[in-house]
Amino acid sequence: MLAGIAVLLCAGSTPLVGQELADSVNARQRVYQSELLAWRGAIAARQAAEAQLGSAVDAYQRARVAGNDGAIAEAQRQAQLRARDVAALDERVETVEERLDGARDRLLEALDARLLRLQDELLDANTAAERERIGAFVEDLQNQYRELEAEAETGLAVAPEYYAAAAFDVRDGREEWAIKADLLERKAASAEELIEEARGTLKRLEDRLRLERSRQDTRANRDRFGDALAPVGATGRVGQGGDIVADTTNVPIERRPLPAQIEFWQEHITQLETFRDTLVAQARAFRERLNRADRPGGER
Repeated sequence: MLAGIAVLLCAGSTPLVGQELADSVNARQRVYQSELLAWRGAIAARQAAEAQLGSAVDAYQRARVAGNDGAIAEAQRQAQLRARDVAALDERVETVEERLDGARDRLLEALDARLLRLQDELLDANTAAERERIGAFVEDLQNQYRELEAEAETGLAVAPEYYAAAAFDVRDGREEWAIKADLLERKAASAEELIEEARGTLKRLEDRLRLERSRQDTRANRDRFGDALAPVGATGRVGQGGDIVADTTNVPIERRPLPAQIEFWQEHITQLETFRDTLVAQARAFRERLNRADRPGGER
């Protein structure tokens, strides 16, 4: 990201003026919003397809209990169709997410470049009125950061469900094992996608924290106006010595101090990894039963 900021700050040997940086932010904001709408549409479609798949698996289970051969065959056909729909939409979501991540990264680069310029202007400001004016722009950038983070966190709401119908049942046979293994493997793949997204968010936060600490060192060295510019993403009250004293009680994730946000995403990744590993282990158990069933004299 720092390389991208350097490109924004300099065009050849001529530094970009503040208005050009603001225009860059606005242009990248429009691209990001367009990609965000496409991503939300793809996510909604995949959620609908996954719900249909879950319903088809449930219908299959009910037909088996009832012993209705015709209903069993139709439910199995529907489950297979819905599984193909989910697979196609998984690919669509992955493609759109790549574009969205790229647009978000470029927007963050533009925000950081403008913030660096504003920081220099703030340190060079000669009057309280001028510092207040520049501070208003800084606050707007902070709000844009928070909006980006809040939008990124919508991914938390689309964590894959675990269908009760995919649990082991002593009445199952090889067809049921195959359907359940497919379902569990697709859920594991969805969890892996969420893990990769969360890792990307975590890396961006860690990069921002390193950048903020570098800025704080710069302010300390120049020490002209004290702590006039609060770190982007930091919230809480200012304690003795100018340290930020965080109070994260009932505070949305995107408004917490960066270290608290990083801790949250680390824990979230750990939870998703545990969920994924559980799904993989259960799918493997069904696959092993299928393999044994395919051997001469194997279980049925």
